[in-house]
Amino acid sequence: MSDQNPILSAIGQGRKLDVSTLPTMNDCGGKIAVQDWNVSVFDGQLQGTASLVPSDSLNAIVTATLIMSSGDGRTIYTSAVATVVGGGAPGQQVSLQTYTDLFDAATNGSTVTAVISGFMLGSTGCSFYFTRQFDVNG
Repeated sequence: MSDQNPILSAIGQGRKLDVSTLPTMNDCGGKIAVQDWNVSVFDGQLQGTASLVPSDSLNAIVTATLIMSSGDGRTIYTSAVATVVGGGAPGQQVSLQTYTDLFDAATNGSTVTAVISGFMLGSTGCSFYFTRQFDVNG
């Protein structure tokens, strides 16, 4: 596992966020689940929410990020970062929420790519990456 987060590296270098280069299976090997993942547009506001839940009471989420970008990954619309001070309680759920105003699917496109990444502690530390595309044409 590389110490370099491919998502933050792409953003920091101004490169396209190519989700096909992210690991298809996260390093956490099923020790974490994404629940209630939703991306939608309401009154011109692009909204994203998700909850991360460790699969057992031995694992603790330390940090998590939700990034929403254009379908091709070239434009980042908004992001949210949750850092659990002190490392988080084992088994504790972490919720992410982010939004941006003045979003128009006719102008920006109706496909939004959402990426969740982060780090979890347990018997060994592991990184996780999830990606999903949402149609917000509604």
